Amino acid sequence: MMLHTFFFDENIINKKFGNKQLLYFLLDDTYYVDKTKLVLTPGDILFHEGDMHAYVYIIISGFCRSSKQGHVIQFSGKNEVIGIGNVLGNEASSLTVTAIGKTIAWRFSKDQVMSKLMYTREGFLYLYQQMRLCNNKLLQKETILLENSKKRFVFILYHLGIAYGEVNRDCIKLPKIFTKKIIGNYLGITASHASYLCRQLEKEDILEINKNQIVIRKKHTASLDIFLL
Repeated sequence: MMLHTFFFDENIINKKFGNKQLLYFLLDDTYYVDKTKLVLTPGDILFHEGDMHAYVYIIISGFCRSSKQGHVIQFSGKNEVIGIGNVLGNEASSLTVTAIGKTIAWRFSKDQVMSKLMYTREGFLYLYQQMRLCNNKLLQKETILLENSKKRFVFILYHLGIAYGEVNRDCIKLPKIFTKKIIGNYLGITASHASYLCRQLEKEDILEINKNQIVIRKKHTASLDIFLL
């Protein structure tokens, strides 16, 4: 395959320059990057909105939320990258990132990460893929927010279940960390309204709440794949 074709094939970019591959790339000490494995407890903050931060994080297990002025903008889970969007050394973060539940993550020196990406011939493709994934997340949310609150709620539950949950033949189980309050904040609705929507969807047999875990019945989700970019 010619080099230019390799660089500009979407399937190859997704396969060879995704989150897992970036983690392996940064852990490879051929070009050393300072790193520390962190164990975070619920409420631990990686960095604050408006602060300049010196690190890039990759989650090994657990979840973090990114928020702006208290409103949840997005979630990050296993193998996802945090902090790489602010590539300039003196660039302030636009978000506050907080662990929601026990979370294990690698912390890398941001300056050294950027140096390694720039030093390596194909390093810019990792950065490109991260920008692409971030844009896709935001576009996906914007698309969903065009719907009414009930449809938005179902779409978000489905998206979070597919991205971070347990998918079985008949159902999709969300991690218990995704409470009605957190999901409501993400959608811009109150916790009480989120609870009301859950009760309505339970009556319609679209979902059930099992020991505080939201479970979606897959038979009702056939039309929702269009929202997964």
